[in-house]
Amino acid sequence: MTDGGSAKDPAQLAFERFSELIGEVTQFTVSAFSGIKLANDAHNLGHTLGIHNKPVKDTGAQFEYLRGLLLLAIWAGFEAFFEDFCKGVLARTMSAAEAENDCAKIFNKSRSKRKTSLTKFEAILELLDRHGDIPPNLLAAFKEAEAIRNIWAHNAGCVDEKFLADAPGLQLSLGDKVNLDVEQFVKYIQAISMYATVISTRDTVALGYAAPSANFLGDNPFRSDYAKLFRS
Repeated sequence: MTDGGSAKDPAQLAFERFSELIGEVTQFTVSAFSGIKLANDAHNLGHTLGIHNKPVKDTGAQFEYLRGLLLLAIWAGFEAFFEDFCKGVLARTMSAAEAENDCAKIFNKSRSKRKTSLTKFEAILELLDRHGDIPPNLLAAFKEAEAIRNIWAHNAGCVDEKFLADAPGLQLSLGDKVNLDVEQFVKYIQAISMYATVISTRDTVALGYAAPSANFLGDNPFRSDYAKLFRS
């Protein structure tokens, strides 16, 4: 948190920028899906009328594919936020160059703890004294989002044995394509966003400020989880 006339705190700024990214992706998603549907409807109508003989386009399949790509983008944004947040916490007591150097050391040091931490990010946050509890519902959704991100990034969305171990609740089989319906996509984006909010709020509390009320979260399904973590 910062005073009115001072430069914005870098850890706080990292969270604000990620929140802006979430909003921009949400707006883009609506526009992109509308554009795909209009284009495919026109294409398929042309096929029906005999204007061309190109294959009919499956709009639903394209939507599922786009959701996978958008989840990749959101996850990349989260990882960038997380790194910038960690550097920002360190930069309060050292130069930016020193913070970047120390951040790299902390990331490396955390590797031995990642298998026993709730998330790999908690292992890093522990070394910054910014770790804490994660409600089961939020943790499960976040880990599923991570597993889906990984399978799209590393195996073109096709289920492998690691995915089956990482996301057993999705009840998919080896070789299946991991597709996202609207409800899943929204849930995972909200879970990633909420975890970032939890991390930032822990920092706010550690600095001696009150946690923001859960009211600002609107209808986020993880709102009650946030409220339990940060009871006033």
